[in-house]
Amino acid sequence: MKDITHQQFIQSSENFITALELFTQENFNIKPFDKSWSAAQVAEHIFLSVKGLPQLFEMPTTEQPRDYAQHLDTLRKIFLNFDVKLDAPAFIIPSDKDQDKTSLVESLRNSFKEIETAVNTKDLTQVIADVPFPTIGPMSRYEWVWFTIFHLQRHTKQLHEIHRFVTNE
Repeated sequence: MKDITHQQFIQSSENFITALELFTQENFNIKPFDKSWSAAQVAEHIFLSVKGLPQLFEMPTTEQPRDYAQHLDTLRKIFLNFDVKLDAPAFIIPSDKDQDKTSLVESLRNSFKEIETAVNTKDLTQVIADVPFPTIGPMSRYEWVWFTIFHLQRHTKQLHEIHRFVTNE
């Protein structure tokens, strides 16, 4: 369980960074169309969603009389359904200001490394009761990591679509 989760996290985070690296600084902040996000905003959104995960994993946990992967299918269905536009909670909505690609990518890499360490050192079956996931409720560390994997996969696809638009490819 831990090995597959670790491998999938590494693969998804590397794919996300690779997609970001397709952009130049010049097209990193370009929105493909009105009311959409630029690659920079997608990257900032992901950074805002992952930067607190290592601290979340340090919070008190409880053993629950349920399968630690109970919400995995629900998370997969929510985040990998590309036909549905999801609205981000206010605390992870990116700003409208231009971002420096190099520093944002570096911040993401650092956050991904911290999460990777947590995946390798923490008991992923434990439930973090004090921070419920919207519409789902308390989740295990395992579910939080897989939420991140699915979230990265969703936005990696979005980055490729943005890149096609801003480069006319």
